[in-house]
Amino acid sequence: MDKVFNNNYSLDTIADIYNVVGKDIMDHGSIVCPRGKETKELMVPKIIINNPEYNLAYNKDRKFNLMYALVESLMLFNNSKEVKYFTKFNANMANFSDDGILLHGAYGHRIANNLLPLVEHLKNDKDTRQAVLSIYTNDFTVKTKDVPCTTNLFFNIRNDKLNMVTTMRSNDIIWGLPYDIFMFTNLQRIVANTLHIEVGKYIHIPVSLHVYSEHYELLESMINDTIGIKTDQDSNIYEFIKQSNRYVKMIDGIIPSVPELKIDAFNMLLYKEILYKDKNASDDTWGIDNPEWANIFTKRWNKFLNNKESD
Repeated sequence: MDKVFNNNYSLDTIADIYNVVGKDIMDHGSIVCPRGKETKELMVPKIIINNPEYNLAYNKDRKFNLMYALVESLMLFNNSKEVKYFTKFNANMANFSDDGILLHGAYGHRIANNLLPLVEHLKNDKDTRQAVLSIYTNDFTVKTKDVPCTTNLFFNIRNDKLNMVTTMRSNDIIWGLPYDIFMFTNLQRIVANTLHIEVGKYIHIPVSLHVYSEHYELLESMINDTIGIKTDQDSNIYEFIKQSNRYVKMIDGIIPSVPELKIDAFNMLLYKEILYKDKNASDDTWGIDNPEWANIFTKRWNKFLNNKESD
């Protein structure tokens, strides 16, 4: 069987993508060199995640930026494309802005205004085949550093559960995939919560799933040594839009009060990260417990707080 093209995976969690699909890339991937950079690649794998609530993967060698993952989820629900909302927690995003101000490919700018109509469409026709959000546009005249990797998001309700299919033109298993799946499964769960139905399967279909040569060793280290983490997501779309707007206000310098933060785990974690970066341990927010799923990614805070307590 041609392992480059014939790839169908039914997996329990996002971690299994590294434990199973990662091995196939390393063992059977084709070597191709787009833009002169060597990669190993599988073409058009169909990856089914049966438990989308396990949408975080942890590996001791992969420095995953949970804070930026939270930002990407929040910004799906906001139609802004200002780069400042992304660079606060990932300075590298400035390299993708053509003018230092805007991101051409910002997903929220392309879909946020259609999220509520999407929900209404699913409410009105539970068997619909038309619940599709398009992200990629084929305007080849636009010269930009920020071409979207995601093409479409498909939603359908079958057996009273909300399934979601994401198609991508390109997906880096190390850099892009863990953020994409966290972001899109959060969207799936929020839409399902709004519809008052269970989450079904999440299906991820990149045309090119690849790893760059400088990450071969890292991917090898992640095979059979990556764990899936179950996250909480009980917001509906109306609540999460408010959370997204609260995040934008926070970056614009309007910091929400502690009582507001208590009901908003994403913003609470981001606010703590701002305090951490500012070396500020005096705020009452530190007394609010992190959600359990975040603790493994925020262990560096513990040393910071212990040092402050000993001062």
